[in-house]
Amino acid sequence: MENFINENQEMNESMEKLRDILAVLRELNFRVLDEDMLLESLKEETAKAGFPIVRDGVDGIRVSYSEGNGLRIYFTNGFMDDNHPRRLDVETRLKEEGLI
Repeated sequence: MENFINENQEMNESMEKLRDILAVLRELNFRVLDEDMLLESLKEETAKAGFPIVRDGVDGIRVSYSEGNGLRIYFTNGFMDDNHPRRLDVETRLKEEGLI
């Protein structure tokens, strides 16, 4: 029972963190995919593999979730370049907010 409560608490914390990440991305003028759908996606088994939260042309930002490891954000395509200006903006803001 305690393990279930801990997992549920971890999921709730991850959902709240994802909401905060999405808010920052919106402030940076990214088109965030449907928030309700994204929050539901965290509960799916496929969340371990990751799913997109933002698409900027062919570039993207994805998130994955697994119990024990929590929420992980990562970048795809052009955003994989550590010096991409938009990626730098995202990383800076998320660090300032304590989200990564």
